[in-house]
Amino acid sequence: MKIQFGSFPQSIATPEALANMSPSPNKAGNYSSGDDFYVRLITRPYQKNYTFSDGTPIRDNEIKYFKIEPLYWDVLADFGDCLLLVSDQILYGSCFYGSFKDRMIGHKTIYRNDWGDSDARKWLNEFFYRKAFPGTIKREILDQKTDVDACGFYHNLFSKQIITRSNVIFLSFEDACNPDFGFKGFKEKDEKRQKTPTDFAKASGAFYYTGEGEGKGFGSWWLLSNGKTGANVLTVMKNGTIDMEGGIFNHTHHGYVPCILIIKPQEEKPEEVKREETPVAEAVVEPEHHVDDELESLLAEPDTLHDEAHEMIGASEEDVIIENAEDSADEETSADEDEESVEESDGGEKKEEVSIEDVALDEVDDILQGVPDLEFDSKPEDGE
Repeated sequence: MKIQFGSFPQSIATPEALANMSPSPNKAGNYSSGDDFYVRLITRPYQKNYTFSDGTPIRDNEIKYFKIEPLYWDVLADFGDCLLLVSDQILYGSCFYGSFKDRMIGHKTIYRNDWGDSDARKWLNEFFYRKAFPGTIKREILDQKTDVDACGFYHNLFSKQIITRSNVIFLSFEDACNPDFGFKGFKEKDEKRQKTPTDFAKASGAFYYTGEGEGKGFGSWWLLSNGKTGANVLTVMKNGTIDMEGGIFNHTHHGYVPCILIIKPQEEKPEEVKREETPVAEAVVEPEHHVDDELESLLAEPDTLHDEAHEMIGASEEDVIIENAEDSADEETSADEDEESVEESDGGEKKEEVSIEDVALDEVDDILQGVPDLEFDSKPEDGE
């Protein structure tokens, strides 16, 4: 069953909407065209052969407008008084954690695949939570606890994570394989786990497969569970299987698929909706951004700022621009594509990422020592 809850930028603006677009944003930083609201960003597609849903090519470093639309969720479980929901699409493309710096909390080393102190968790619970669920709608969202078991398939040093409570999370490995939620085993191809990216996600750097045959149009997305080493996080691949090696923590092409727990609507049964049959909500949502000092000088136009979402994780090249963004960001480093992503690639030219081949994963115990807390002023690089 699918229900509607909240709103977020998704589809590329039509030519008609662009013709009537307001020249400046409102107080919330959103642009308007007719009765609809939009945000704008600078594109940074993962591959140069990508296209928007209307068939137009996604070129790098172009200003585009995206319509704020209702969010649709798949109902995974009905617990009587509350519902467990997961987004039916990939909403954003960013890394899990964007820095190579060591983190220490007390006397404990926090590894880069730790969900509790990740940039992805910060982005989800500060930026996305604030923008997708404005006003009193937040009262309908219940927090969820993640513990060590939920965070680690590999029960070793790297599964000893921070126990947290969050309003918005990613699915854990156990969730994504739970037959009670309608999922198959991790080795099996599963249509229920396959997700397509929105236009906004594509423009922000999310991967999707453009080749023919199995997996066409689908992307990869993060789980919150750690992978084989302190540098890896489990991901769901384009065919719906789970990559048990996991993606590298600072790879920016894996998608964000939020999961929330909400109070069950008063009706005996929540009304099931279809994406094409539901009117667009007039919610106001604007992704905020941070701008690195190094990039600040490049943004000469006062109305051209990088997306808070992209800069929170520390992307080295910030492409998203939203009005009224704050001027601070964490330095981030991107890495080469995962082995799996390379196999998925269909020959399109990929954006160059920083290699970490010199970081031996078998020495991750000594090298990956964690990362310092970040102020939430921008989005995780390809991430709260």
